[in-house]
Amino acid sequence: MTSHLKTASLSLCTLLSAACEYSVGPPPSNPTTATTATTTDATDDGGMTEPTTGGENEKYDYVHFTCWNSSNYQDYPAGPYYFSYMHTCAAVAKGESWESAANMQNILNACSATCAKTIGTPHNHCENDGWASVEPTVGQGPCDPNSYGPEYGGEVLWLDGVQSPKRQVTCDLNSDCALMFDAAISKKLQNKGDNSALDGDSAAENVSEVHLDVKTGSGRSLGLSGALEYSTAACKAEACPLYLGSLDLEQTDSSWPLSVDLGALGRLDKNVSGLRVQLAEPTLGITLADGQVAFPTGSLLLRVDVELKGSKHALIENGAETFWLRNPNPIVGRLIDGSLDLKMDAAVPFGTVRIETTRTR
Repeated sequence: MTSHLKTASLSLCTLLSAACEYSVGPPPSNPTTATTATTTDATDDGGMTEPTTGGENEKYDYVHFTCWNSSNYQDYPAGPYYFSYMHTCAAVAKGESWESAANMQNILNACSATCAKTIGTPHNHCENDGWASVEPTVGQGPCDPNSYGPEYGGEVLWLDGVQSPKRQVTCDLNSDCALMFDAAISKKLQNKGDNSALDGDSAAENVSEVHLDVKTGSGRSLGLSGALEYSTAACKAEACPLYLGSLDLEQTDSSWPLSVDLGALGRLDKNVSGLRVQLAEPTLGITLADGQVAFPTGSLLLRVDVELKGSKHALIENGAETFWLRNPNPIVGRLIDGSLDLKMDAAVPFGTVRIETTRTR
């Protein structure tokens, strides 16, 4: 049976995503997105942070590694892209040096497996002898080999129509990019978890207004207003990490009519009130020098609270509900004059929703 939460969120889930993807109930734990704050000094073991937890096999620890490239490449439409390095999550036998023959084999295998799954799949060139060297990623703790994947932003199609590996960050958004920020922000990223962005100071340096206008094609548009708190990293590259510490949007009208034709399931006529969209955990995105910003797929975990009233429906109950969403596609916008510009069309089962920012000044 279709969850009434999922059905009710058909129009709401598109507020900050280009398509609908649902996670009903408390958001699942995602250890692969945790980043650490503590920078360790390089020692004889390569500066590796000693893992504190093992995986399914208690004989191994799972550790972030940097794979320095020699001849491997990603298969982009414009041709092969010879990247400088890649990150991975590899099994290291407990009680052995990570440089032992068996561990090195595990690490190189992990490097190649991760390379094979990144942008350009399935024609990437990823061979163990194509790596120049490997080393533990400084400042990183344990990781999950089953779900870890590095994120550089290579899949982003920017507002100006450009998609290029030159606009990728030069660190992993899921690991060592956190070390480009100050200790307070790094700690926020290290300790992020369910609803961690909702509690206390975000440690971000900047605040930007956000005013969203959501149009469903007929009737009055839904207005949301609030702010986001963010910081940029001091980097001289074309693309730099962007820290999003807080996002809080509230419905501007006391009530908004939601009318949806569900076909054989009947017609949905509800009134939406008290809608609030909040960032549930701090995250990292990408910013360019011209103010363009992007948040890669899955990087935004949003908590949505809403009150539904209206005619009874077998699939949709009235009352207060809370659900969580992750963006299944990259979100792009532009930060200009202390405000976020955002405009996109999102396909939903009942048509197209247009989401765009409005300026108050």
